[in-house]
Amino acid sequence: IYAVLPPVPARTPRHALASNMDNDPASFELMKRMGHQWQLYCKLYADRPEHLNPAPETYRWDELRAVLEMPRSSGLQVMPALWPSHVPPHLRDAERSAWDAYGDGRRDPVRQMRKQAGLPPEKRTAVLYPDLEAWRTHCRRLAEAVGDRQAWWTIEDETELYFSAREFARIVRATADGFRDSGKSMKISLSCMTDYIEEVIAELGGDMPMAGFG
Repeated sequence: IYAVLPPVPARTPRHALASNMDNDPASFELMKRMGHQWQLYCKLYADRPEHLNPAPETYRWDELRAVLEMPRSSGLQVMPALWPSHVPPHLRDAERSAWDAYGDGRRDPVRQMRKQAGLPPEKRTAVLYPDLEAWRTHCRRLAEAVGDRQAWWTIEDETELYFSAREFARIVRATADGFRDSGKSMKISLSCMTDYIEEVIAELGGDMPMAGFG
């Protein structure tokens, strides 16, 4: 299947083409020639907290920086993600990360639960939920470490599958607070459906710490 794209505009457009792509120069060159300007987060892996911060006070900053620099060498920008659904044990809210939290009101029902329907109860797992204070600290440290070079961050991909708007609004606030604590000029983007974005904005009470939507 081939797609014919219009010429890339000379000035910066309001919208820009972005895609997930492999971390290699050939992929970067191909996507750039097709008009893509951003590499997205799904194949970065080094940005996931379970990998970046696998234990307290253990951070793989050098590996993250190297991955973030790869697309720039080909003239692309990069949009990593924070991935609160991939938090290691020391960043989790243990009570809200348990399967039975969906049944007693600690967690809201989400679409991802459908994948667990055919499993026996002992094998069902909840979408992980961060401890919000620990998450705020994690976001502050990330901004302090790489914020001067990497300002843009998406929080989660296909967010409506994993968190209710109410749950995610709390994560957005903790993320924004952590970034603000760092003193860096950080920008938050969301990756979710438009109706869900509207729900998140309503849950935030009009406070809009986001700078972009995808």
